[in-house]
Amino acid sequence: MSVWQKQKNWLNEVFWKPKKTLSLEQLKFQHQVLLRNPTVTEGNKHHLVETFRSIAEILIWGDQNDSRVFDFFLEKNMQSFFLKTLTQNPGRYVCLQLLQTLSILFENIRNETSIYYLLSNNHVNSIIVLKLDFSDEEVLAYYISFLKTLSFKLNKHTVHFFYNEHLRDFPLYTEAIKFFNHSESMVRIAVRTLTLNVYKVDDPPMLEYIRSKTAAPYFSNLVWFIGNHIIELDECLLSQAHHLNRGRLESLVAEHLDHLHYINDILGLGVGPLNAVLTDHLLDRLFIPLYVYSLTDCSMSPEGEESPRISTTISLFLLSQVFLTLSDPALITPLAFLILTGDTSLTLPRLLQPGHKREGSCGGVRGFLPPAASLDTSLGITGARGYVPARPMNVQRRKGKAEGAEGEEGSSTESQSHMNDLSAEVQGTPQQYTHTVVDSQYVLIEATPPSGVAMEVHVPRHKKPKESPREERRQPGRTESPPECHTPRHGIPIANTVFLDTLMGALSVRTDDARCLFTLCLLYAMTENKGIHPKLLEAFSLRPLPAEEGAPQYNSEVVTLLLAVLDTATATGNSIRLVTLRLAIMLLGRLLGESSGPALHDHHIALVESIYESSILQLRLFYKGPGDEIFLEMFEDEYCNENAFRVKVPFLLMDASMLLPPTDTPLTGIEFTRRLPCGETERARKAMRVFFAIRSLSQQLSHSPEKELPLTNPSNSACVGDIVDLNNCDLVSCTVTAGDKCSSHFMVVTETEFLLVDPDRTKLGWGVVHFIAFLQDVDISTDPADSCALFITVHSHSATQKRPALSAHFQFEDHIRCMAARQCLQRNRDCLRLAKMARIAKLLHLPTPEATSQSIPIPRPMQLHLDPSPSSSPHTSPAQHTPPLLHPSPLSTSVVQRVFMPAESPSHPSNSQEFEMSDLQSYNHTLLTPPTGLSPLVQSTRVLVPSSSPGEEGDSDGSTEVADVSLEPPETEGEHSTAKELPSGPQPDTEHSLVASREHAQANTHPSIHIV
Repeated sequence: MSVWQKQKNWLNEVFWKPKKTLSLEQLKFQHQVLLRNPTVTEGNKHHLVETFRSIAEILIWGDQNDSRVFDFFLEKNMQSFFLKTLTQNPGRYVCLQLLQTLSILFENIRNETSIYYLLSNNHVNSIIVLKLDFSDEEVLAYYISFLKTLSFKLNKHTVHFFYNEHLRDFPLYTEAIKFFNHSESMVRIAVRTLTLNVYKVDDPPMLEYIRSKTAAPYFSNLVWFIGNHIIELDECLLSQAHHLNRGRLESLVAEHLDHLHYINDILGLGVGPLNAVLTDHLLDRLFIPLYVYSLTDCSMSPEGEESPRISTTISLFLLSQVFLTLSDPALITPLAFLILTGDTSLTLPRLLQPGHKREGSCGGVRGFLPPAASLDTSLGITGARGYVPARPMNVQRRKGKAEGAEGEEGSSTESQSHMNDLSAEVQGTPQQYTHTVVDSQYVLIEATPPSGVAMEVHVPRHKKPKESPREERRQPGRTESPPECHTPRHGIPIANTVFLDTLMGALSVRTDDARCLFTLCLLYAMTENKGIHPKLLEAFSLRPLPAEEGAPQYNSEVVTLLLAVLDTATATGNSIRLVTLRLAIMLLGRLLGESSGPALHDHHIALVESIYESSILQLRLFYKGPGDEIFLEMFEDEYCNENAFRVKVPFLLMDASMLLPPTDTPLTGIEFTRRLPCGETERARKAMRVFFAIRSLSQQLSHSPEKELPLTNPSNSACVGDIVDLNNCDLVSCTVTAGDKCSSHFMVVTETEFLLVDPDRTKLGWGVVHFIAFLQDVDISTDPADSCALFITVHSHSATQKRPALSAHFQFEDHIRCMAARQCLQRNRDCLRLAKMARIAKLLHLPTPEATSQSIPIPRPMQLHLDPSPSSSPHTSPAQHTPPLLHPSPLSTSVVQRVFMPAESPSHPSNSQEFEMSDLQSYNHTLLTPPTGLSPLVQSTRVLVPSSSPGEEGDSDGSTEVADVSLEPPETEGEHSTAKELPSGPQPDTEHSLVASREHAQANTHPSIHIV
């Protein structure tokens, strides 16, 4: 092209290009651009890519706004330009852009008529079968994404654009499944999504094509691919993985779960013929030979061959995942029947027959064997685009002299159906072929197609598997012995207990509890699985049974083994993890169910009580006495953690670290319940958790309610926002500074709680709870720079809240009020902790030392009366320790209602010989003058004065007494303060006036306050 021609084309585009980018005229212009550039070159490839992108945008716009756009697109057959460009091998850049443009186009088109336009002329199928450079991961990713986008458009109307019933060709499906085992996980996921979208389409001819032509090759290769992942998992666990390098192990476990969910999705679609082929492959080629046979040490591999095996621990782990994920009765019931009865023939009694019967023969080839051909080769057999039929996967054998005197039976169902399909593909009718075993390695297939040309195909002949003693008795010509025994319920025959014995033996913990844990998971999954026939579980007592003649009915052997696990968990230095203990208790609950009568027999109840006593003895080892505050903190924390702990078995089996040997170090990042304890503190925590779990089980079995725990009951406490009666309560006003927020509140200290309240403007003597916490969680420290301030921190026990519930600076009016508040908080907190430790000693059957409990005075419990009006509604429980925002309070005055005069203070030294009552009078005179705007909440003031010892008059011993001073003039009647008797003996005259005021107030104490 000359320079003048290029300039002319550029001028045409400038002057004739429509200004509206989304219009029919713009599409016509882009059509002219494609006509002028039929070949992709280095100079025009960017221009062509932009043209195709513009066409896609116009088509999406026209789908919703202008129907003439698709009319013109179809009239000019513009989709052929996409195909012509891709067939030119235009390079990576153009190929990626075209695939991306096609994906966006099909993803955004909503009108069915427009979809039909795009899918017509078979251009899409031609693009699908193009041999692109799939070695480029990005090209493959865009190609698979394009195929997946097309699969979402499949329905019973559009499927005929992809599936050619006359040619029996389905490129969208057959080309996609070739990448089922690609190394890139996103490609595998896209292929699974595409196949599920195909299987969902209710089109019988298409489904029949998939079942007869592609199901056996695809599922056999899929099963082989899954099995290889399992063998790699076993090798990785034995040689490479450890707690600090478990990345590969986690990816293999996640991949196995993805495969199981994919299989479950296929079975859940309910396509009967397809499910039957998949079920046969899973049972005969994967689950039984690789999973179940690995449970035992008995060799069940074919003669002369080494069948792959995995460790028993991984086998239990994988079977647990299978029973938790899959629930199809035709698959799960035979698998559970094999494990429980040991009958490898899977001859289910009529009682347990599922909805559709397996077509596989009992004597077929069973083993983890590779497919006879790759998926590409197998799909070539069934292709309809000129492919030559290749070697089939398996061929049915017949009895003959060449196979020995005893003869051999046929292969599995999928092999037979695949053979019939092969004969129908080659010859048209099943009767036109014969097959003969020519030697020990091959089967000869002779076929005569309609053309009259004979064809012979040699197929590899699999060796016969080694017969177990039970199977030898079932060979033709031998007398079959009756079943050894039957279950007492429903009479299900038990052929062999080798697999069941393995499960029961794994419950005995020797070195570590890995096998025990996965056995518990397997039994729990079987009891939870809805696909297992209920009568099979009832026959082995793996579900609750009704009591007979008042006696409970359950599997005594399993219950005894579960109780043995609990007993081992109470031993010193045991290797039972907490998750194993809780799972054993969960399974025990599943087996026993809920009943009003006795749940266990007497000897099992006695065993439970013995285990409970052992847990008490184990916990006693960590009890240091009533002064052990750390033990109390851990005890209450672990009780909350134990109540919140729930074993979620599906999530437990997603954790690859559970396959590794149990570790005791927290440096691995494994949570405490899934590892062994490390150090004395964690061993104490574990002993507490075991104690709580066994105690709960004992009370549940004996139908007795819990009366001792928790030590602090949050339901008896007030909540934030409640309106409480504060008449005659001990109040201390303070200014609270938390961060950059400052507010004024009244502090209230009860027997067990620490509150901040604000006065209620609607009720005299009532207050609104602004913050509440348990005294045990309060830490107090003085401010070295200010004698009138305290630092108070309230710790949180919430698992979701790691920060303290409150950490603030409390400012009081003077140092006396500050020391009074600190003394009240510390004394009540110490008494509360001693009382709780006494209750713990009672739980552990330990004596409570009375001298220790009397050394610190017991705090006077104060009962807060809640406002019963509907306006009072709880918002936050004190157990949650949710810190409210400390907004400024409308209260403008600060009044101290309780004044402590400690023995030692800067203004009142302890070495003074006599307490000057004149100082008290002058101090009280200040209090008797109410400030302006005093809230009616304040009714009285209590003054604590140092008390002298009986032996030495005027010598303070550090204790204090309370004297109440009325804030109102003496002549006012009806308003009095609560008083407490002062010590008898000679006192100054000023004291007599205080006592008179106190006695007058005691006669009119407000009835709503209860002093114990």
